[in-house]
Formats: sequence, structure tokens, C-alpha cells
Amino acid sequence: HHDLLGLIWLDQGRFDESERATRARLDKLRHAGDRTGSAHLLGRLGTIAAERGDLSAAVSWFTRQLALSRELGNRSLEMAAETNLGLVAARRGDLSIARTHLRRAIDGYGAIGREGHMAYAMLSLAEAESQAGQWEAVMELLDRAAPRIQNAKRAVWAGQSEALRALARA
Repeated sequence: HHDLLGLIWLDQGRFDESERATRARLDKLRHAGDRTGSAHLLGRLGTIAAERGDLSAAVSWFTRQLALSRELGNRSLEMAAETNLGLVAARRGDLSIARTHLRRAIDGYGAIGREGHMAYAMLSLAEAESQAGQWEAVMELLDRAAPRIQNAKRAVWAGQSEALRALARA
């Protein structure tokens, strides 16, 4: 119940309510010993912080999610944390750290067969590279991501990809 409300409120931009509900659910999961659920909600708290613009708090939450996911051997949640850490680094303008995290996410998602998530990480890295004017890297990533984006049937990703291609050609 709290988990669903937290997600709905996050989508609505009601960050205080979302954080309260997510923390309440996290406390219950911790008490019940559900470490995988806890790792998932650490990521949600990171997303809430990032949406608020509190990038330091977001890094803290995503780093905790990454550590717990690694401890649990949950590669999917680990790669989600890597992706989110890469996105936050890109927002901060730290391309080197963004590259490190997003490349780990691309490789990790590829290793576990999560092609759609791999495409999103590639698109995120292409966007970060575009901010640095690295157009050859952008095009290489978009070419690699293209079949995965098509298979994922994500129109938004296809639109982002086309916009980045247009910028690269300009």
C-alpha cells in the first residue's frame, strides 16, 4: 500500500508524501528482513532526491542501493543503481564519472540479457556525450542502441535518439 502510494506521489511530483510513504515502506521491509525490497526502495529514495534537485542526497541513496544490490548479488538492481549514478553525474556535468557508471550499466545489463535497459543506458550515455560535444561517440552509441530501442518499442527513446542524431549532424 505505502509502496504504491509512494510511486504514485512520485509520478505526481508530490515528493514529501512520496518520501514519507517510501520511508515507511522501507522500515517495514527492513523489519521483515526483505533486503531486495529494501534495495529497490533505496533507489526510489534516490530518485525522489534527484527529482527534487538534491543531487548529493541522490548519490548517497543510489550508492547505498548499489552496495546492497552487490551484496545480494542482484545484478538488475545493481545496474539500475549504476545507471542512476551515471545520470546524476551527467546532471552535475561530470562526464568522466557518468561514463564509468553508464558503461558499467551497459555491460552489466548486456551480461544479464536486459536489452531494453541496456538501450536506455546507451541512450543516457549518448546524451551525456552530446553535452561534451563528443559526436562520434554519440553516433556509435546510437547505432548500437538502435535495434534494442526498436525491440523495446519505446517511442520516447526513439524520439530522443532521433533528436540526438539531428544534433550530431548539425
